[in-house]
Amino acid sequence: IPVLSYLIQRGKCSYCSQKIAPFYILAECLSLFLALVFYLLIGPVWALIPVMMAIPVLVGLFFIDSAFRILPDSLNIALAILGLAYHGLSHHALLGYVLSGVIYAGASYALALLVGRVLKKEAMGMGDVKFFAAAGIWLGMASFSLFLILSGVFGIAFGALYKKATKSELFPFGPALIISLIVCFLL
Repeated sequence: IPVLSYLIQRGKCSYCSQKIAPFYILAECLSLFLALVFYLLIGPVWALIPVMMAIPVLVGLFFIDSAFRILPDSLNIALAILGLAYHGLSHHALLGYVLSGVIYAGASYALALLVGRVLKKEAMGMGDVKFFAAAGIWLGMASFSLFLILSGVFGIAFGALYKKATKSELFPFGPALIISLIVCFLL
């Protein structure tokens, strides 16, 4: 409905005729694409419900961090709770995934402190650390190494594009973490 509405109204608000930013439609299309991919891979099972609920959270986090360099606690918490719901509905042992979340967060916090001391500036925000915790709940320890590697690779790529587009030395790391979570979960 939002996509059709955007097209019918030619990208303008029906009340005030202001132009609607294209990233809103991009977010809707990305959410639809991810929902179709996850449905095709997971199938119509109860565990798909929290996955489908996590998609708009992830897309929202991606665009919020890209625009404002912040990963809101409320969305990180929602993502973590949905991860627990997914594992509960999949009949997985929840304690292992909770511990994975703690380990992911602890490792990212230690890494942030280490890199921060070397660079003598903040290397990663606490929203990123909290996202690491949520990612650990979703992925478990088996994906820890892959998640770290992909986060670094995607972080370099996204950072280079972001710096080129905005001319800013600071760039959000959240989008790289989000893409890494999605790729690791799909694998």
